[in-house]
Amino acid sequence: MLRKALKVLLIIFLSLIGFFAIILILLFARVTPSPPDTPTNKTSIYADKHPSEIDSGLYVMDNNWIRQNRYGLWEMYIEGNGYDRGVAAGKLSEHLVRYQEEAFVSQINNLLLSKHYQRFLLTLIAWLNKNLTDHIKDEYLKEIYGISLSASSKFEHFGPAYLRLLNYHAAHDIGHAMQSYYLVECTSFAAWDGYTKDSTLLVGRNFDFYFGDDFARNKMIEFVSPDSGYNFAFVTWGGMIGVVSGMNDQGLAVTINAGTLEIGKRSSTPVTLVAREILQYANDIDKAIRIAGNSRIMVSESFLISSAKDKKAIIIEKKPGTEDIAWPDSSLIICTNHFQGKEFIKEEDNIANRENNATGYRYERMRELIDQQDILDPLSVATILRDKQGLNNTAIGYGNEKAINQLLAHHSVIFDPANCILWVSTSPSVMGVYLAYDLNKIFSSDGPPLKSIAINEPSLTIPEDPFINSSEYENYHLFKSISDSIIRAVESGIEIPEMEITYFKTLNPEYFETYLILGDYYFSKKKYSKAREYYEITLTKEYNSKSVQNYLVRQITKCN
Repeated sequence: MLRKALKVLLIIFLSLIGFFAIILILLFARVTPSPPDTPTNKTSIYADKHPSEIDSGLYVMDNNWIRQNRYGLWEMYIEGNGYDRGVAAGKLSEHLVRYQEEAFVSQINNLLLSKHYQRFLLTLIAWLNKNLTDHIKDEYLKEIYGISLSASSKFEHFGPAYLRLLNYHAAHDIGHAMQSYYLVECTSFAAWDGYTKDSTLLVGRNFDFYFGDDFARNKMIEFVSPDSGYNFAFVTWGGMIGVVSGMNDQGLAVTINAGTLEIGKRSSTPVTLVAREILQYANDIDKAIRIAGNSRIMVSESFLISSAKDKKAIIIEKKPGTEDIAWPDSSLIICTNHFQGKEFIKEEDNIANRENNATGYRYERMRELIDQQDILDPLSVATILRDKQGLNNTAIGYGNEKAINQLLAHHSVIFDPANCILWVSTSPSVMGVYLAYDLNKIFSSDGPPLKSIAINEPSLTIPEDPFINSSEYENYHLFKSISDSIIRAVESGIEIPEMEITYFKTLNPEYFETYLILGDYYFSKKKYSKAREYYEITLTKEYNSKSVQNYLVRQITKCN
């Protein structure tokens, strides 16, 4: 009887598996978008062309080109309509498109070990984004499709290249939804009039999107001369046409910062493509507001819009289904990860976000650093963006989310909109040299300067941060390496020698995570008095959120 019952259960179980497999297949077929249905997906002026190396490391295809400069930053220039731009960018940066996907998938593998779970999540994302193409301009669909023709076939089991690249453009949104993993915690500001030399509008921003060291390795500045809209430049990576930091030749700059954790329930326009449309089609604040207002997004986001024409900056704040504007009450506006508009500032979740997370602290630290400067120029802006201390210049540990420079930024940029000059940081993080690019020269009637040794402005280069040659920075790298090994020891039950723990504490002694990691280690070994000791030390440090405090209190209670 038991055997018969087990047989029936087995049949039911296998039938359910078959049923869900069919559902997933049908679901996947339903959510896989077709290429943009226009003649351009069959032919491009670059269809039969291939990049040729005309100088050491400089690859050219008609007027389009790419190269890696001596600081490791990739530079690419493309022009034309959406599809031609995509095909050109795909062919020129094919190795970068494929490298970036490798890095992205590798990090997913690290975070999600189960292949079945990965496929389930990817299918779920595809389902949530099943109407994604309805919310993206046809021009950008064509550009993404053109790039996808150069994507790797290695990951076809995750879906066709076009589908994968579409979903990758929502990476910022996905990272925003995973804010508790510290993927998106950015800081930016704009200042003008009495704050700056000659009253010139200046903008500084750190893009603290972290998805592993490999993902951040091959960053690129892309210069685009589209057949419609304005010429513009933005900092990006292989295969990404969305904008997180950029400026056009009209002196309008756009940067984005994640807001509160409110997430919409329907597929919408990825925030990076909203920023891209603003950058390509707006030359003043009013046009930027109109473009943003016509877009629906799935996450909460702040768009810092800085305009040479208006000689000021504002923040457009958007949530699913609604938006607000933060107007400056002086010649300074600061943007971290909470809302400041007249309506949103009063909302409970926004107040809780500011009070319980690092965003309010970083806002106050940014204001403090600006007030410490007599007058702002690009060099002093870089100094602010590189700051690693806490309020009142106190040491809060290297890598702290409450610092302006968290030592993990994908990139940092400085904009001078009136002169159409932008500075882009080179590796590592925010501390390499900032290279200056003059958009007036790059987009001049003479065309892009292919044959010049460098298209940046050497006389305007901002030197590297001396910190990268310090023992503290070397210790920080050792700290990250050993902390990873201790975390793995907690998961696997391995013993860490006491000598190594003693050494570990000397590497980053003011950082709360140093002691939190050790508390968790000793807790896993059931050495509760030792664990409680380290948890209590953690409470004396500048930890980054209320959730950390709550966790520590719970752990101390368990230890007791």
